[in-house]
Amino acid sequence: MIQDNVYSLQEKRNYLPEHLYFDEFKATDTYSFIWMDTQSHDLGAILPSRRIATLKDYFLGFPLAERLKVKSIVVDLNAAYINFIPAVFPNVQIIIDRFHIINMANRALNTCRKQLMKQQKHSSREYKLLKSNWRTFLRDAKTLEAKKLSYHPAVGYYDTDVNLVHLALSLDETFKQTYEVYQGIYSAVHDRDAKALKAVLNNYRPLHDEMDTTIRSLKIHWQALFNSCRYDYSNDPIEETNHKIKEIKRTSYGFRNQRNFKLRIYLQFAHI
Repeated sequence: MIQDNVYSLQEKRNYLPEHLYFDEFKATDTYSFIWMDTQSHDLGAILPSRRIATLKDYFLGFPLAERLKVKSIVVDLNAAYINFIPAVFPNVQIIIDRFHIINMANRALNTCRKQLMKQQKHSSREYKLLKSNWRTFLRDAKTLEAKKLSYHPAVGYYDTDVNLVHLALSLDETFKQTYEVYQGIYSAVHDRDAKALKAVLNNYRPLHDEMDTTIRSLKIHWQALFNSCRYDYSNDPIEETNHKIKEIKRTSYGFRNQRNFKLRIYLQFAHI
């Protein structure tokens, strides 16, 4: 009886809020889809699959008038989500979460750094610098220490963060250019500067590394990127919800039955 009450409350299809979050999480042995109200942070529903056919069938079950009311949906850089949304929600503005934009760029930079690192001798100062100081390359360049010296075990002497980054960039021109593109994306997204972000994409020249793929994806989804600079919404609340779901899995030692796992989540979030 409790299960029936939970599901009738959570999965009825007669109301949609104006602003939504879309995401997925690892349920039992498959990925499940989750959506939330962007403004109230209320849990909307959990679907047993993230397959586009499943999502279309679910959301098309809502009246057209409700789907027309939806004004924005925040997603990560999942192209499948981005492509199916306009067909189901005709009036929606798609917003790519800002964290995922920066994260995609820093994965490209990390890949380039690792490739350069493999070209160095393992005992060399350059190898240790690239391996041990990887977080430094991902930081906003404007926050790097340029005057105060600190000891860096990787290289065995005192220096500034800025000097160490410059040393690493001097090792390879492609790595240097990839780093500069990453910093351009980071700064533009952080400052919500759509004009600067557009300039980074338009001025980009292929480097024949992972950054090429990143820039190509960002260009394809430019309107959603532009919206990420216009709107305040981000995926933080739904990511926090996903973290709580992971805690439920950990403390419960896992669930074999997805229905029971789903019920436990609804109970945890007090949606009865």
